[in-house]
Amino acid sequence: MSGTRRAAAAQGKREALELLAALERQEAVLFAQRAVALTQAAELWTGQDDPAAPYLALDVAVACQIAQVTASNRMAQAQRLIEDLPCTLQGLLAAVLTVGQAIVLLEETKGLASELVQQLDRSVQDSITGLTAGDTRRLVKTCLIELDALAAEARRQAQAAARRVWTSGRPDGRALLGAELSAEQAGTCWRALTELTHATVDPGDPRSLDQQRADLFSHLPEFALTHLNAFGAFLHDQDETGVRDGLSDGSPAT
Repeated sequence: MSGTRRAAAAQGKREALELLAALERQEAVLFAQRAVALTQAAELWTGQDDPAAPYLALDVAVACQIAQVTASNRMAQAQRLIEDLPCTLQGLLAAVLTVGQAIVLLEETKGLASELVQQLDRSVQDSITGLTAGDTRRLVKTCLIELDALAAEARRQAQAAARRVWTSGRPDGRALLGAELSAEQAGTCWRALTELTHATVDPGDPRSLDQQRADLFSHLPEFALTHLNAFGAFLHDQDETGVRDGLSDGSPAT
């Protein structure tokens, strides 16, 4: 390759990277502007004793061509960003923070007191500028512990209370089934399911390990119902030993 072609190729790469960086900055600004617009819309709907106020999420969903639950989530996210993370909002508008960093701050402060979140928001701005989302998450976790020794426990309880099992259908007749658990719970469940699969499946079974795990998993609730007394006793033992995350801390089972 000639020197001219190499220079042209290098210039093309620089321009492509500059375009990607510009789009990332533009996405940050749009994310913040959308939060402001959603908050302003909420004030318009609720500020005039409008009987249509409960339908704001539906109106937003129709206007933006998104699901109503997505609209509700965006509105809640926008309110938290405006009220509890104003420095992050300004960082987005100035395009010095990324959407990924803002999402990290929203996730890591969910369920915490507004005063603590606002204090964190002010304290981390200089430190997180230029960081990746992953590095931002690690720094935020450290800062939360430093700001309030009770923050880690508050986060653990909030996350434990958010545990859930969910299912989502697909157009092809299949479905997704998942669970949001603590890392310890998920790891224990995965290891037990794998060990149980190895212990119960014939060596010559043509199914893959993933298929075997999925088939076995689908039968476990039916097995528990069939042996309800034994399973109930097992759950009672888990409660007494505090194994079931979230149930031993007083939060209700959902």
